[in-house]
Amino acid sequence: MENSEKTPEELLKEIAWKIEKEPHSVKDVKSLYESKKRLDNAIVSLLEYKIDTERADKTSQEVYKKLKMETVSSLLQDLADLGKKYRDRLGENFATMGFKILEQIRAGRRSDVEYSVVRIFITNGETIPDKLIEAFKPYYDEDTFKAFMYAFIGSIIKPKEKEG
Repeated sequence: MENSEKTPEELLKEIAWKIEKEPHSVKDVKSLYESKKRLDNAIVSLLEYKIDTERADKTSQEVYKKLKMETVSSLLQDLADLGKKYRDRLGENFATMGFKILEQIRAGRRSDVEYSVVRIFITNGETIPDKLIEAFKPYYDEDTFKAFMYAFIGSIIKPKEKEG
């Protein structure tokens, strides 16, 4: 049976067994987790469509709000982790542009923020990570976008060493 045909419970049992027997198979857990996040995003999109196009029942609206918050929260954490991952390679570049980018974020100038961030990645020969591309998508409201960018910028800029 292929992974796409298995129930979530069957996949979890298989992965738990693999981790116990083959410790190197942790990548399967990451793959399952990424699949779950994609499924959550798809469900959020479908519920959002239902809410936008018809009068959705209260349960659909509650499920939508809960999943949307979980999705946003997960992406916030992913962006903070991403900033830490790139800190050694790009931290100084972001520190140089930090106040300018922070001001662009504060002012809600999304396209300017995107340009500044993408420019730093490209100038340094780095590929723009998918999670960062996701944060720039226009369906996130302005406050959510700001939170995403603050999480990323705040974690990529190296903290200054305290003297003393």
